[in-house]
Amino acid sequence: MSEKSTLFRASKLSEEEIESARKLKERFDELKQRTGITKAAFAREFNFPGGASMISQHISGHRPISLDAAVVYMKGFGCTIADISPTLAAQLPKDKGQPDIAKKYQQASDVVKSVVDDLMNMPAADAAKLASIVASIRATYGSKS
Repeated sequence: MSEKSTLFRASKLSEEEIESARKLKERFDELKQRTGITKAAFAREFNFPGGASMISQHISGHRPISLDAAVVYMKGFGCTIADISPTLAAQLPKDKGQPDIAKKYQQASDVVKSVVDDLMNMPAADAAKLASIVASIRATYGSKS
């Protein structure tokens, strides 16, 4: 029996889906090692559909990653949908969900670039808390246009 078949028992998943599950597991392992956040805490923090149980099913390869789940993973890990699932990303229209981040970064002011650089180096759990605070402030006071 191969290592893949012992790790990923769902025979209906494609090779691409199995690879996405493996990479997702690596992301969660790295996140937990770096921040201590658990799948349950991640699910609560990002309002993950299906909770920690569904995350475990994605990681183990029992369920394929849906587009809705990929969007939550993208937000939680601060990456693109293509980083989560190249197959799902290829199904998106080019103008949806995949902004030209490098171009936007180049056009940003030095202050914005500095903030982005700081955020990229911030632990995911802290970045999530910051996003929650910003959302609360915007909901209370509105946002500047």
